[in-house]
Amino acid sequence: MKKVSIDIIAGFLGAGKTTLINKLLDEAYIGEKVAVLENEFGAVSIDGDFIDTAGKSGVQVTEITNGCICCTLRSSLTAGLLEICRDFAPDRIIIEPTGLADLEDIAAPIEDAAKTYPLFIDHVITVVSTAHYEALKSTIGPFLTKQIASAGLVILSRAEDAAAAAIGEELRKNFPTLPVIDEAWSGISGLTILELVKPYCSHGLEQHGDADDHDHAHTHNHEHGHCQHGHDHTAPSYSYYCAKTHRIFEEAEIASFANFFRGEKGGEVYRAKGILKGAANGFRFDFVGGSFSLQPFEVNGEGKFTVIGKNIDSSFWEKTIGAKAL
Repeated sequence: MKKVSIDIIAGFLGAGKTTLINKLLDEAYIGEKVAVLENEFGAVSIDGDFIDTAGKSGVQVTEITNGCICCTLRSSLTAGLLEICRDFAPDRIIIEPTGLADLEDIAAPIEDAAKTYPLFIDHVITVVSTAHYEALKSTIGPFLTKQIASAGLVILSRAEDAAAAAIGEELRKNFPTLPVIDEAWSGISGLTILELVKPYCSHGLEQHGDADDHDHAHTHNHEHGHCQHGHDHTAPSYSYYCAKTHRIFEEAEIASFANFFRGEKGGEVYRAKGILKGAANGFRFDFVGGSFSLQPFEVNGEGKFTVIGKNIDSSFWEKTIGAKAL
């Protein structure tokens, strides 16, 4: 029975985790059979739609929604890992936890799964947004520090910004044994990124058991009821609104949502993202740290909308989007 490597790509909401995963799939995991396990705190999974599987028959995307795999969904992570191993038989599993996950607590359900299947944690990477680093230090400083300290590598996203070099220097000073990448991603290969990651400190999880070996690639969805974190987090308190809709939106209307995200009518928004249908084509939008982006995107099936933050007013967003919260 072959060993299965596990890579954890962590980072706060909107850090750029999915973008890094796509880069690694294109440049570092070539020839490997890879499963990507996406964890969304809300009831709607969106990041899974952004994983580039085009032309990659050896890539499977699995989604675990409505909770955090580091606490309330720990058993779901264990079960999900075993299902992936038995049904897909990957060489590697990439876990993208919700941006509010505690990395230290993700190891336990992986260890539980390793009692049945030969799994081991290979790489742990924390993505930190250059554009939002200073703001995050003042709002979630202890949580951000913990995410960084638990990793084997920190990589700055949006490193084209002038602040990247200073942030990289600060991180090296505060975490002298931790590798830090503060250069633009276009100038470094995905393979080099993995080569710089310090080994995970708890290799050699218990390994035994048996598994079926089926070679096929498809998407599973593990849906769960609404939940809240069940243990003490250093992250701020938060709530969310998630919905699915077949409604057709004008591009200008979606663009106007940025004012709501930056305002207070719908609550204090930390992160908003979604894919929505348009008359001619669909759109993908993203909001984090006050920055809003909107671009064309092919939408197959229902549109999806998620807002995460503090004191989120679901009734306001239900009226704005025209869809009941899930």
